[in-house]
Amino acid sequence: AEVTEIPNTSPYVKGVISRRGVIIPILDLRKYLGFDDSQPRKKIRIIIVGHKHSMAGLPVDSVREVESVSSDKVTPVPQFIKRGKAEFLNGVIEQNDRFISVLKTAVLLERLKT
Repeated sequence: AEVTEIPNTSPYVKGVISRRGVIIPILDLRKYLGFDDSQPRKKIRIIIVGHKHSMAGLPVDSVREVESVSSDKVTPVPQFIKRGKAEFLNGVIEQNDRFISVLKTAVLLERLKT
């Protein structure tokens, strides 16, 4: 879906899309969390997350696979991660010599609404 920019919004709000008649804000986590966003992205995928009555689209560089993971596989957030950034993380999963961040979508959506 094409992202429609909305003027006078927060810098991390990329715009909105319409999905099945529902308007969904697109939120750039890189910008919100202070990560480098200078690299142009070739093709962006948008993952839709939701909690209760809130939904948002989160741009990602790629999606390799979608997998269900039991909560016992999630380890706590490492101590070296800055406290402000850690509030959005539920923990990490180690899989095939990679670390995957598990987001707290409820906290993320609540914070981004303000």
